[in-house]
Amino acid sequence: MTEPRTLTIDIWSDVMCPWCLVGWGNLRQALDSLEGEIAANLRWHAFELNPDMPEEGEERTAHIARKYGRTLEQSRDVQGQMRAAAEAAGVSLDYEGEEPAPDAMMWNTFAAHKLLVWAGEVHGHDRQTALKLALFEAHFNARRAEAGGGENSHLTCGTPRRVRAGRCIIDPVDN
Repeated sequence: MTEPRTLTIDIWSDVMCPWCLVGWGNLRQALDSLEGEIAANLRWHAFELNPDMPEEGEERTAHIARKYGRTLEQSRDVQGQMRAAAEAAGVSLDYEGEEPAPDAMMWNTFAAHKLLVWAGEVHGHDRQTALKLALFEAHFNARRAEAGGGENSHLTCGTPRRVRAGRCIIDPVDN
């Protein structure tokens, strides 16, 4: 049996970007279909979707309407299209926590990008991917501000460790 070919894939993405999560889901499905043929080495790179986003963030529907010159109704329709694309890609953009659901917000992600770079450089690309997926989940499924990667982030990365700004993936989780 031959060894799978290794393919390095560079991905520019923001944890606030629904289309980036949809793209990840589609890529994962494609790689799963090539299991045994291709081994992928993923490297995540920063793409700040909203570099001028203020610290307090902005409600998502209003943000999309303002940024793209749409009405609130058009913004909701676009989000419905995004959810359908996400479902087809095997990922979720939907809140999965306890009710009532917090507002869906957009945050400044500069600190999250710094964390992702650090995770890739210090802990390797598999851990960087685990962190990226934890940040996607925090933003879309938990609606947590921690997805911005700020000083008070407390995200798990598929390990019994916690993500904290400047100490990502090295602080044990304290219950």
